[in-house]
Amino acid sequence: MVCVSGLFFLGSSPYSRAVFVTKPNREISLILKSVHVYLNDIKAGDYRGAYEQLSSASKKNYPLDHFIRYHSNKGIKIQDFTVDKVMFNQYDDRKAEVVVASPFLLYGREKLDLEMIKEDKKWCIVVSRTTISDKTSAAANTGNSKKSGGFFRRLFGG
Repeated sequence: MVCVSGLFFLGSSPYSRAVFVTKPNREISLILKSVHVYLNDIKAGDYRGAYEQLSSASKKNYPLDHFIRYHSNKGIKIQDFTVDKVMFNQYDDRKAEVVVASPFLLYGREKLDLEMIKEDKKWCIVVSRTTISDKTSAAANTGNSKKSGGFFRRLFGG
């Protein structure tokens, strides 16, 4: 395999093909990996493993024992999920938002907006108690069960 500035040549037969690996595709792949590890760890009950996917600011503001206690006490059940969208912040390429959907509720929502930040070449999830709080009761009170996390409102201080 020969690598030439983002272009890979596989094999030497006439049926070889060129595969382009661009920076956005690599970044999306790394983001997807972090999101899948986080949600699959929650699904498996490995809250300590899920916590390792959080950003340093999230860990500072949300101690491990509180994170574990919340997930253990609430009995957060994550079943199937898909990543619907990955959007990069146009002003800061170290920030992104991931929209995760599920036919089942994720923290009381059908769609979950996860903020991401790149720290030391790793994409981390930015959470707070309000990001992952169960919205089931709040949605029942307002009649809006499809309400999502409000990433941009929090991002711009609204």
